[in-house]
Amino acid sequence: MTIRVAEVSAGLTGALLVMPSAIGYGLIILAALGPGAAPAGILLLLVTVIVGGAVCGLCCGTPGLAAGGSSAISLLLATLVANTLGGLTGPAATSHALAVIMAASVLCSALVAAMAMLRFGAVVPLIPYPVLAGIVNGTAVLMLLGMARHAIGLSSGDVDTDWRPGSLLVAASVLGLMLLPWPRPAWLRRVPLVVLAILASTGMHYLLRACFGPGFVGPVLGGLPPVGEWAGDVVAAAGMLPRLGARELALHVVPVAFTMALLAVLETLSAASALQDATRQPGEARRDLLAMAGAGLMSGLAGGIMTSGSIGSSIGMMRAGARSWQALVVRSLTLLACCVLLGRLVGLLPFATLAGVVIASAWGLVDLAGLKPLRQALRPGARHRAQGIGNALVILVVAGVAVEWSLLVAVLVGLVLALLLFALAMARNVVRRSYANPGALSRVYRPGRETDLLLAQGARITVIELEGAIFFGSADQVTRRVAGAVAAGADQVILDMRRVSQIDYSGARRLLRECSRFWQQGLSLSWAWVRPGLPVWDYLDELRMLDDLPPRRVFASLDMAVEAAEAALLQRDQALPPAALTALEALAGLGIPAAAAVDLLGYLRELVFPAGRMVVRAGDPADDAWLVLAGILDVTLPQGPAGDRPAAPRTRLTTLTPGVLAGELALISNQPRSADVMARTEVRCLLIGADAMAKVRQERPDLAYLMLNAVAMQVQQKLRLASTTIASLEA
Repeated sequence: MTIRVAEVSAGLTGALLVMPSAIGYGLIILAALGPGAAPAGILLLLVTVIVGGAVCGLCCGTPGLAAGGSSAISLLLATLVANTLGGLTGPAATSHALAVIMAASVLCSALVAAMAMLRFGAVVPLIPYPVLAGIVNGTAVLMLLGMARHAIGLSSGDVDTDWRPGSLLVAASVLGLMLLPWPRPAWLRRVPLVVLAILASTGMHYLLRACFGPGFVGPVLGGLPPVGEWAGDVVAAAGMLPRLGARELALHVVPVAFTMALLAVLETLSAASALQDATRQPGEARRDLLAMAGAGLMSGLAGGIMTSGSIGSSIGMMRAGARSWQALVVRSLTLLACCVLLGRLVGLLPFATLAGVVIASAWGLVDLAGLKPLRQALRPGARHRAQGIGNALVILVVAGVAVEWSLLVAVLVGLVLALLLFALAMARNVVRRSYANPGALSRVYRPGRETDLLLAQGARITVIELEGAIFFGSADQVTRRVAGAVAAGADQVILDMRRVSQIDYSGARRLLRECSRFWQQGLSLSWAWVRPGLPVWDYLDELRMLDDLPPRRVFASLDMAVEAAEAALLQRDQALPPAALTALEALAGLGIPAAAAVDLLGYLRELVFPAGRMVVRAGDPADDAWLVLAGILDVTLPQGPAGDRPAAPRTRLTTLTPGVLAGELALISNQPRSADVMARTEVRCLLIGADAMAKVRQERPDLAYLMLNAVAMQVQQKLRLASTTIASLEA
């Protein structure tokens, strides 16, 4: 197995990154025990990172996910220690504190494992990028603020404001070496940059101390406590576990363990998601949580605390070159060597050096990519201004909450903001488009006079296409679109529900209420694509709200809704054709003069087709045409094999009404029939046979010309309708 140099460098960087926070968290947890417990608190966190970090690195599903302590968990454990000490002091107090910490960590790891088995990791893909960017930036700011005191020479215990110029120089040297480009010879490039920065800045610290005195520079880390003494404390704590009282466990340990479990899960999922977003590599959330549970268990038994994913360490090590578990193992081994072998040498490191390393890593952690859309949104004429400003707002608010309160609160606030922005976006986008004059979408072909009227007055019919999910915020937008269509002159409005994927109770109730208001005002407002098997029908049926939708306002498809709207428009203008025409009336409608029509009738004969009769089938020879006098013919495309054609569902191409020619292309072409023609009702028509037309062309060319002119006019009218339909579809 080959270990990459970059992995070693990233592991060393990770050890340096985690050491200051480990020291700080350790001091927080055992603060109730007094200054004498500080060494135990430091080792408490170092053991957590050493043991838990290695276990998580070897077992996690997201490569490079770093585990360690966290400020939120540290504060919870500090409260637990303070509430359970009673009157204990000295070694007994330390053992008791370590015992309750061990109990809480072990119980917490079991709860995290249970949450992993319940698939809590499914929330990872639901964390939006602006929330992650806000958390990452907030973490970076926390790291910067946390190290600011050490960078100017103030230790955690200082209460004065006298800063040390030497410490600022030491920290600045680290930043310059790690962040600024500078030429390095080939042999020096083999040494990790972080090691060079530590060695150079540490040398500068002691040089400045020798030249200007101890007051010119800040403090150093100091010696770590002996490992043997710590091991004895852990064994004593394990022996006290059976003596913990049931009341103490129920009132203090269990609630803290449960809260820690929630924190560990959220922090781990956030860290894993941020790392996956930064590396563009997939992860496995369930495995991450199980690994974190195992890491917390081993850490707790070894004398540490419950672990959680660390965004700062994970991305900081990734930026330093970490790509696998190797860097995390190197980090653990480095910290272990520091504790066992190099305790005194580690104690010589200046706090300013460690602060410089952390600040440099925090600077690399800052993610400003999410704020780039804000600049675009603020430009004049920006099309997605609200979205850009909203995403930037989420990033800034989440980062601010993380700095002011905690990462957990920041995650929750970010998710709430993201959900609100999503709800607003869905409310704005529920209307896909609207268009007037739907043309031939009804698929009903009418005589020329009625068709011309519909094309001229078609703007009085408006179709509003809806898409996506309709919920409580969507109905208002639909209402505004309907009101706008009415103001533009529409008196027939159709809501196209074909692309609606879901409708909840609040959205359905509000939309029905708004539609009822329009119905009471006399507006013809219809719903299209509402039938069993489609989302709107199924949801309304499940919600028991179908009874609130008048049947005459519901249509199974858009063409049926447009057909009804056209019929209502013609009826309102008193332009509906009669239910039946005489032969002379039908021929006159084709533009044939009365005298010529009388002569032409001698070549034609009348036929009657009963309802349901198949007049022609696709593929039949084209040798006849029909002029509809009464009834309705449906032109359909069959579906399924030819043998099953009568029972197969059919797609309607068009519907022919009285005064319209059917099969007219047979008079000018010998091509086979391209569709089926079926009588929807009883149909009475004039048969115009190919043989009869041949006889007309031979005996009365003038009549043949009139008939062919009528065919040409009908074809031209169909092309106009097709053009109108295509224009409306592409608008």
